[in-house]
Amino acid sequence: MSSWLGRLRGVLGLKSRVRVVGTDLNGNKYIEAQPRGDSGRLRRTVKMVGVSTDQYTEDAIPHEWEQWLRGSRQDPPTHEVL
Repeated sequence: MSSWLGRLRGVLGLKSRVRVVGTDLNGNKYIEAQPRGDSGRLRRTVKMVGVSTDQYTEDAIPHEWEQWLRGSRQDPPTHEVL
């Protein structure tokens, strides 16, 4: 999100629908997005560092974060768990 849009949201008192919930030891960021309105469900995604989508391998994401992304883990893992 651009900085001016973030400032406008702050002035209007609007919260962002997207938040970074954590990072893994490789620097990948794990993101949770709220649905618009009352319908839908949380979307969980990962923004990987230094890896394009065509270079993705199964071991690029730690197992604990994979569980969180798929919804089989309620809370994001801590660095102690990793």
